[in-house]
Amino acid sequence: PDRIESLFEPYAQAERSYRAALRRSDTLAAAHNGLGAALMHEGRVDEARTELERAATLDPSDPNPLMNLALMADAGGQPSARREAWQRVQRVWPESPIAARRLARIPG
Repeated sequence: PDRIESLFEPYAQAERSYRAALRRSDTLAAAHNGLGAALMHEGRVDEARTELERAATLDPSDPNPLMNLALMADAGGQPSARREAWQRVQRVWPESPIAARRLARIPG
């Protein structure tokens, strides 16, 4: 593999592992979150969003999928979407210093 492809190999391996876990049980929130994060790093945003939303639905008390969704919103650049995503994190994790800092940086 060329150098660029080799940078994505850990995410491809993670994707295979999470998909294998989800074939055994589709209700593993952490596996949906991990798969979503791997897909996000591979640039597969729509697939990542689906997995992360599934993880958030399966375990509404876990801020991790919401944090990943908020990071994706940051990359999208729309201030209203960014604000809404980080506010979702704060509803689950009110004392999150990361969410507070990210919200403070959103213009408008």
